[in-house]
Amino acid sequence: MPDPMRYLLSVFTALLISVISACASLPTQKAPTPVEPEVVALTPAPGLSPKERLRRSLELLDEGDDAQARVEILAYLDRIPNSQVAANLLLQIDTASEVYYPAAYQEVILKPGQSLSNVAKVYLGNAYEFFGLAKYNDISRPRQVVPGQVIRVPLTPEALEAFEQEIVKGDAPEVDAETAVEALAEDSTVEEELEVAEQLEEIQASGAKPVSLELEGEAGMADAEPMEVAVDRAQLDAMHRQAINAYRAQDLDTAIELWDQILGMDSAYESARLYRSQAQALKKRLQSLQ
Repeated sequence: MPDPMRYLLSVFTALLISVISACASLPTQKAPTPVEPEVVALTPAPGLSPKERLRRSLELLDEGDDAQARVEILAYLDRIPNSQVAANLLLQIDTASEVYYPAAYQEVILKPGQSLSNVAKVYLGNAYEFFGLAKYNDISRPRQVVPGQVIRVPLTPEALEAFEQEIVKGDAPEVDAETAVEALAEDSTVEEELEVAEQLEEIQASGAKPVSLELEGEAGMADAEPMEVAVDRAQLDAMHRQAINAYRAQDLDTAIELWDQILGMDSAYESARLYRSQAQALKKRLQSLQ
């Protein structure tokens, strides 16, 4: 008779070999390829008037959605290229808060009914700087501030003057819940920008001649016909876009130089004048931090 232990061992070995063979015959499964999240290109909301678009931009910033707000602001600037409000909002979005504002600050405590726009208006002189102030305080959604919250106010020249008025003259700060969106409804500056833009669009739609510069004759040539030098608007626009790209990359010297060239060719190019002013202000702030 065969040895029982040897018999059991042989049976176990046979079973083990069959299991290994079966596993080897199974198809090899590859690890699933990770699915990368789809990048959705942001586009401006369709069908909005310029003022509605600017209002939407402020609402988005109040909610902390600076990416979509930036798209709306750029669309607004396409229609209203000389808008100081829109250019300032874009500057707040694109510039790090430690660059946009000085490091020194003074704290204030939000009073009941006081908005972040109100703090910006009182101490920074501009209700639309609520978003820059929110970034400075690491506040992701400006509209969600609450009474009693401590807010760091950067000591800009405007803030220094406002705090001095409080201390020396005892002037109580204006406190209200008005947001930047509500301030927009009463902003005469924006209304003037819109009116000027509409007039320019009407002129362009009428087929008016390109902008030109008239050069007066030299002394002794008063009777001579003035020389007219046509300005290539497409070239100016291309230079302006190049300057904006340099500005966003914080290559301020290149941007300012390009805008100087544009204004030398067309002194009425208001968008270049506005952006150059913003770039010069930012450059001054950077130099003050060094």
